[in-house]
Amino acid sequence: MALTFRYSDPRGIDEPAASTDLGTDTVRFGTIALAQSADVGEPAVSGLEIDDPNGSWNFAGLRSFYARETSAPSNNQIVWRGVIEDRRVSRADSFRTTTARRWSMDLVDYNWNLGKRVLVDADSKRPDETAGDRIRWLLASAAHVNLNDYGHVTYPTDQMEANDYRGQRATDVLADCAVETGYTFFCEYNEAHERPELFFFNPNSTTYTSTLKISNDYTDWDGVITFAPYEDAILTRSPTRIAYGVYLAYANGSVYVRNDTTGEQFAKIDQTAPMSNVKHAARARRIATHFLNDNDEEDDRITCAIKVPAAQVNDLRAGQRLQVKFTHLPGYESFIYMRVLRRTVIQEEEGGGHRGFANTEAYYKLELELTPTNDAGDLTCSTALSGAVTLSVDTQPYTAPGLISSTITPVAGTDCLIISGTIASNHNTPQDSNVTGTSGFTTEYSHDVGSDAPWMASLYKAVVGASGSYNITATYTPGSGPSNASRWALAAAAIRTSATAPVQAVHGFNPDGITLTLPGSPTPGNMFIWILTVREEIATDPSSNHIVGPGGPETWTILAKGSRNRQPNEFDVVYVLARCVDANDTAGPYVVTGTSHAHVGSLMEWAIT
Repeated sequence: MALTFRYSDPRGIDEPAASTDLGTDTVRFGTIALAQSADVGEPAVSGLEIDDPNGSWNFAGLRSFYARETSAPSNNQIVWRGVIEDRRVSRADSFRTTTARRWSMDLVDYNWNLGKRVLVDADSKRPDETAGDRIRWLLASAAHVNLNDYGHVTYPTDQMEANDYRGQRATDVLADCAVETGYTFFCEYNEAHERPELFFFNPNSTTYTSTLKISNDYTDWDGVITFAPYEDAILTRSPTRIAYGVYLAYANGSVYVRNDTTGEQFAKIDQTAPMSNVKHAARARRIATHFLNDNDEEDDRITCAIKVPAAQVNDLRAGQRLQVKFTHLPGYESFIYMRVLRRTVIQEEEGGGHRGFANTEAYYKLELELTPTNDAGDLTCSTALSGAVTLSVDTQPYTAPGLISSTITPVAGTDCLIISGTIASNHNTPQDSNVTGTSGFTTEYSHDVGSDAPWMASLYKAVVGASGSYNITATYTPGSGPSNASRWALAAAAIRTSATAPVQAVHGFNPDGITLTLPGSPTPGNMFIWILTVREEIATDPSSNHIVGPGGPETWTILAKGSRNRQPNEFDVVYVLARCVDANDTAGPYVVTGTSHAHVGSLMEWAIT
């Protein structure tokens, strides 16, 4: 193994610089433990002891310091790079005479680069724009910022409000974007380009995945891809982040939002989340809702270590995703993906064997802090809708005693919302009524009042880790002549989200058009679902013909449509319509126009989590 250390002087961390080789005998074994963090820009601090027997070194603060393992592949040899902070100089245990001394240095990882310069130029006063456009500005145009995208930056479309960043730093801009999107970020030295590289992505995505695995099941070990944990793996499961409610103070006020489900499952405990860069109540509520969604379960952290051959020391880095399996830890008995929040590279001795390694083979110990991922990935409203599984069922005959039933098969392994509009009707009096969801389906709204409308229900069911097919079932009370007059139909969709209930909803019925206004302002990035039923099919595409909202016609996607033929030339049609909430949307009114057509509507806002 050839581990070398170099010190860059006089230039600092930003640019390629001439560096001084410290040799192979200045840093003692047992003191080499170099930490790197990938946790929303938080720097990791390490300590190192350097022998200076001739008193020839004079290390300056804020200079680059790095360690290289030459047996690793080309352009993947830098084990650690960062800057020097505090230094302590002493005689130490073996240097008692002349100029001999020891340097004890604090080293900070490359995340330091995110906060070293202040934004001062006029274009740091940013307009309303997407988070992706704000990051593009930061990388391409922001003065004094030296960050680069070498393939690990995702540019999200979430809308950001205007903000003046003058007097703030790059890390403040990235933190704002991360709060809005749920992304993480960190900075690392890119060896091939010799420049600081920005990482900004959804931690639940497949981005930046390692080929290595960790398992304490000996049948999985191979010492090449799958490694055994060194000694033990410890799971820390903490409720400290649980939030039933959050008080979010922003620049011009404050909001308080709560999640009753979390309060019922754990305890009614509140958190605070001050956000000085937030200016408006709508964004404050949106961020508060994201905060509650992110803090509705206990926080898991697993600490463990593995030993890898020197050539593979960089096969697992901070920020990467890998598969792990710990047969003794609840919830981790099978392989599951986790991300590395922190990696510490330790060189304990010059050689030696470990669990299958030859005694002469050099290795490193990698101490790891891991956090689980939610494999929903880079999930947004648009990707959720584009990947929806849909079901349309037209006229079906009466089944005693009044049963509606069909099946839908969501994408396997995903958390999803199964949502359905169901109708039952006949052309006699009394008509069918009381459509109600069964088999775990929640009835969000059921209309069975009046004689000039189909009997409709909007139903939903939250599914965790979808497996196989799911029955969409409901019952209804048949009216006159059920055996030959009752008919039913349904429209349904399975949409990826971990949300278990709508953020808000409004429902209504009117013989000549319908007007619905939500209780509050919707959150951009969330999803509108409209279960709409009309008597007689009013158009092939109701979005272009009859649905309007604040400011004019809106764009709706027909996910599914079920038509029930009541009698010749007379139809009841149920639609599952959807679109993403944008920054211009308000509480309403949302209007379906038309005359001589009965309308039943159930409009819901759902979060994409």
